[in-house]
Amino acid sequence: MYYRSILHSIRYWSFVFTVLLLTCCQKDPRQHGDDSGEVFTVNFNVQDPAWANSLPNGAAAVLPTKIQKLNADVQYLYFWSFNNETLQADIAVQPSAQITYNDGLVPSGFAAGWPYGDYIGGRALSIVGAKDIVFELPVQVVASFEMLGFDVSSSATGPKAFDLYYSFDNEDWRVLQMGNQFSNFLTSQARNTFTYDLSDMVLDGHEHIRLRLEMAAGERGSGSAYNENTGALRLDNFRLRGVLRNAEPSEGEQLRIYAFDQENGNLVSSVVQDYSAGMLVASMDLPHGTYQFSFVRNNTHSNLILPPLVSSASTYFMSNRFSAYKGEVFGAERSIFINQNMQESVRLDRYFSQIKFQFTDAQDLSIVDRVVVVRKGEPFFYAPFNLQMMNPVLDQSEIELHPNFGLSKELHFNQFIGRVDNPVNLDYQLLIYGASGELLRTLDVAALARNNVQIVFRGELLGSLPFDTGFQIDINEEWDDQVEVQF
Repeated sequence: MYYRSILHSIRYWSFVFTVLLLTCCQKDPRQHGDDSGEVFTVNFNVQDPAWANSLPNGAAAVLPTKIQKLNADVQYLYFWSFNNETLQADIAVQPSAQITYNDGLVPSGFAAGWPYGDYIGGRALSIVGAKDIVFELPVQVVASFEMLGFDVSSSATGPKAFDLYYSFDNEDWRVLQMGNQFSNFLTSQARNTFTYDLSDMVLDGHEHIRLRLEMAAGERGSGSAYNENTGALRLDNFRLRGVLRNAEPSEGEQLRIYAFDQENGNLVSSVVQDYSAGMLVASMDLPHGTYQFSFVRNNTHSNLILPPLVSSASTYFMSNRFSAYKGEVFGAERSIFINQNMQESVRLDRYFSQIKFQFTDAQDLSIVDRVVVVRKGEPFFYAPFNLQMMNPVLDQSEIELHPNFGLSKELHFNQFIGRVDNPVNLDYQLLIYGASGELLRTLDVAALARNNVQIVFRGELLGSLPFDTGFQIDINEEWDDQVEVQF
């Protein structure tokens, strides 16, 4: 009886311990990145503001035929960190980029990778028995390339060199660089970084480019012999930089969506594509978890300023050059928990305000040839996930207007602000020049307002000496707010 009791106690406590162990080891289903590898599709319907029809000059979006210009400067066109163990690019100026190996196979393996910029050394693409790897990239919107780069390594029996080829639109392969020998070939899976200058490559309006790495044994020193069937290759931080094509301002608008892991702030996915009001504009495939999303829509008048490499929520910001005064930037931020295929509607807000001048002069203003608007103070920027960020924008540009006051005695421009809860100081100086280049008058105006505000400065442009520098300010609440200043 005594031993039976002991046996019963052992069985009981063994059961309790097992239950506790399973409970402690169970994952929080809201944490990002489970081990199942399952991803879910999120479709976004990005909607205009409810008051979009109140925009001046008919700013309704139309469906463009091409993706519009992002930035006049060199930028990342495509970038893969592979940190999320997916073939979806972290940065892509167009969707549908593909990675294949050995005549069309789709890779699915990942291993430890290396850091690059703000990206941690998370994961890398890993392929066993790779004889070749092909990246196929849409380039319809690309004006020119600047640089191609990536990190690569292999196991003891893997390749230690490769030849690099390229092809446009499935044409014959052309040599980009032969005999790319690993510098670190004696240590298994040691990092080797390769970069290539592509600035002389002519695109000639091609729609796709294919880049192929053809593996070779290479110099191996005293290392193991090459085995093309069992050798393991790692590829990481694949990046292509270049310049996007210019577009006419009337062609349309563009939408950017960034998904950041809410737990660690890393960029998980991004989409850049055309925008048309009311349409199903974008989709993302994401593992289950909670994400911080940034939605940004800008028209082609905007000169959108972003980090050269968007990699994390804490370093992400946006702005618009002051001289791009017709620019309209809309946006929103959302936190979304994803555990199934989803359809999400997102309403955008104006991240800008309209600054308008109504001149009440009774006299003819034809003497005025141009008006230069100078912004006083620091340029505006918006870092939605890091409100303590130091200003990263260097923009001293000005607005130069050549008005026809015979048709209208009004001037207006858009001022990017971002989304703010409290009014900010909008401080400008107007320099009025005559036909001979002489300075006729200088006006200083200021108002406190938030984004999504229409500010009207009303008064005489020239008047008579001495000039009255007081402005009437009117804030239009129908825009969400309107400020009127008499001067």
